[in-house]
Amino acid sequence: MERSSVFEVHPLTINLDLKKSVGFTGHCHDTPAPPNHRRPPTLAGAPSSGEAMLMQPENLQLIGKELAIKWPDGLESFIGLEHLRRSCPCAVCQGETDILGNLYKNPTPPLTAAAFELIRMSRVGGYALQPLWGDGHQTGLYSFDFLRRLAGVTASAPPP
Repeated sequence: MERSSVFEVHPLTINLDLKKSVGFTGHCHDTPAPPNHRRPPTLAGAPSSGEAMLMQPENLQLIGKELAIKWPDGLESFIGLEHLRRSCPCAVCQGETDILGNLYKNPTPPLTAAAFELIRMSRVGGYALQPLWGDGHQTGLYSFDFLRRLAGVTASAPPP
């Protein structure tokens, strides 16, 4: 199924500050940093060849039951909210490992319809988003890198 670009129809309605739509909150890279604070590299401040580049979304939109993400390289990703919630990377959902690599995990609690309702999304530093779900769950930190990998299955290239 071919998708038209959502971002051409609704151009950049959510900026990097992630404060509009879906109750996005948190700090933006545009806010002044305290003295001696070093921010991670972004596309605007291209890192040197030896540094890793931090890929931050240009735009996020909640469209029906999907989170649409536009990346600086032109890639548009669509992640279903149920897939996003079931992939929560927190210790409650995924378990924790000890120093020997043993996984400790409680049984996964049953997820109700409210578990897939996105209430709010807060920015965590310059590297992640933290959603608040309808069932009150909010311990997952979704790094931008994790979101990009998670969207790999449902990502589409921009139209020519």
